[in-house]
Amino acid sequence: MSVKLFFWNVRGINDPDKHRPISDWLYSHRPIFGALLETHIKELCLARVMNSVCHDWHYLSNHLSDEDGRIVIIWKDPAKVTLLAQSRQMIKCEVELPNYPLFTYSAIYASNLSEERADLWVELLNTQATLSLDSKPWMIGGDFNQILHSHEHSTFCHSVHSSRMFEFRDILLQLGVNDLRYYGPVHTRTNNRDIAHVAKKLDRCLINSQILTAFPNATSTFLPPAPSDHTPCLTDLACQLPIVGTQTFRFLNYLTKHPSFLEVVTDAWFLAGSVSVNLASLCWKLKYIKRSLKMLNKENYSNIQQRVQETYGLLQHAQLFLFFGRLLLIKTLIAGVNILVFKFHLAKISDNKINSMCGLFLWKGSSEGHHTAKVSWETVTLTKEQGGLESTIFTLNKAAS
Repeated sequence: MSVKLFFWNVRGINDPDKHRPISDWLYSHRPIFGALLETHIKELCLARVMNSVCHDWHYLSNHLSDEDGRIVIIWKDPAKVTLLAQSRQMIKCEVELPNYPLFTYSAIYASNLSEERADLWVELLNTQATLSLDSKPWMIGGDFNQILHSHEHSTFCHSVHSSRMFEFRDILLQLGVNDLRYYGPVHTRTNNRDIAHVAKKLDRCLINSQILTAFPNATSTFLPPAPSDHTPCLTDLACQLPIVGTQTFRFLNYLTKHPSFLEVVTDAWFLAGSVSVNLASLCWKLKYIKRSLKMLNKENYSNIQQRVQETYGLLQHAQLFLFFGRLLLIKTLIAGVNILVFKFHLAKISDNKINSMCGLFLWKGSSEGHHTAKVSWETVTLTKEQGGLESTIFTLNKAAS
């Protein structure tokens, strides 16, 4: 059974137009615990907004540390949450889920000022030491307002970003935490501009080794951002991992000739998560690509014999309709000639001339010559039960005389 957590920088939640989309998102993905970040909710409005967005959920906030309530923790039964501490940039709590080990969760909304983020780094180190989290399951999720690698910024500048990036990296090394494996885009925040577009990875779900021991199948997914400009992170603590099979994967060379091959491989590679830094993550990506290629093969190349038969049947129907369309044209032409021969008695030479002209227009049964038509003269002169006209122009003229 899936047990899901989330965090999401909603970029303000006072706007009623955001309430329904966020409420629908919660209903669709069904998390049991989560953190709403950068809410901009005044404490007096908190109950009203929470009742609109997540009715019947429990909640707590950091309004004691910030009047705008930068972080709001929400959860619903049967989860139990115990507040440990709060500050302007972090809420620490213990989360108890049925049939799962107790773990500590830190919800982060870091300042966009590097000086204030330095205070957060110190607070994280103190939290680990105070609560002995180096030996207990600990998950840290939220908006850190800082990239960790150069590829996490669409317009990276060494002179601006390098020192802060290295400082952040050192803190994570001291804490002993890493990104939880995830699906979805590398960049989690965009400025939504067509000109001077910037995208960054500011949001991340960090875990220590004890989390993997407690939840070995835990996986995160970064989902589409609307109505925010940050992607929500949905973590499944009991995600069903790919089954390791004994059958080797046979790569089918003809797939490379399919127009969508490169697009399928590229999408699968990026949807499989972060950049591969070890063999385990590379293996995970390859398994995801394998699944996508199997689907491409199934959708385009499976049941070839049946597809050939169906296509051949469609061809026969098309040829039949084409034939009857031409036959109708011929019948109309011959009917016009018949009116001529019924109204006027033509000399034998005229009969021969008309038959000769029709013979040139129609197909006499021979495939030779570049003037051959697609409907044979013999077919036109078949009986009416057989779909023909039953008489030649010569016999019609003879009858008229």
